[in-house]
Amino acid sequence: MPQPLRCKGKEGEIMSEKSKKRTPTSAKGYTTAPERDELFRLLVENMLEGVVIVDWDTTILFANKVAATLFGFDTVEELVGHKSLEFVHPDSKDLLLSNLETVKGGENKVNNVYRLTTKKGKDAWFETCGTKIDFKGHSADLVTFNDITERKIMEESILQRNEFLNSVLESLTHPFYVLDANDYTIKIANSVAEVGSLSKNPTCYALTHKKNEPCHKTGEPCPIEVVKETKKPTQVEHIHYDQDGRVKNVEIHAYPIFDKEQNVTQIIE
Repeated sequence: MPQPLRCKGKEGEIMSEKSKKRTPTSAKGYTTAPERDELFRLLVENMLEGVVIVDWDTTILFANKVAATLFGFDTVEELVGHKSLEFVHPDSKDLLLSNLETVKGGENKVNNVYRLTTKKGKDAWFETCGTKIDFKGHSADLVTFNDITERKIMEESILQRNEFLNSVLESLTHPFYVLDANDYTIKIANSVAEVGSLSKNPTCYALTHKKNEPCHKTGEPCPIEVVKETKKPTQVEHIHYDQDGRVKNVEIHAYPIFDKEQNVTQIIE
């Protein structure tokens, strides 16, 4: 069977007769606009994030399947044409409109978190990133987003637990501390303890003993050292000084907090 005629191209490569009339390739590797559009479609449809393109009045011009699902629609076609503002919770509307203007002004990768209500009435939180692009001859906002509702619920739960813990500590009529077992710094304290700001990482010996080193180094029993050695609660009597320098005789009850390896990492007093 006759072999097809082959010749060398401009750069010395071997080409068949049929391949000599090739469409010039652009510097980015695309040969035609339709190929570019197809590549964009494939990339967007295989992303794990929701993707929408909206104009400056928030009308959705384009969306991928993930976006349609997150907004509560069965198909992309049902979502396109809606205004994204329809789904934004009143608490987030001003923020969304402000960020839309920021993107319109030319600032890219504008990140934020919005509260929304989906078509199905479900409350949701979306973490978004907006970038100004050209779309069909006009500027628009390309937005990628993830549903972070579970994370927000968890954060809110942690916040509520922290507020409850703080309420419990503030209900105590005696000083309460959580101390780092390694460097003696005070990590948590109630207001009765008169610690002041914890941002300066005060130590228990500096606060209550007015000393520059742990109390066991000056001959006094240190409840932290006792608990670290025995891994059991202990009780000691100390002489403390209040903020005005007045001497107080106190009874300290200390309890260990363990890590997973049963090392004492913190002390409750």
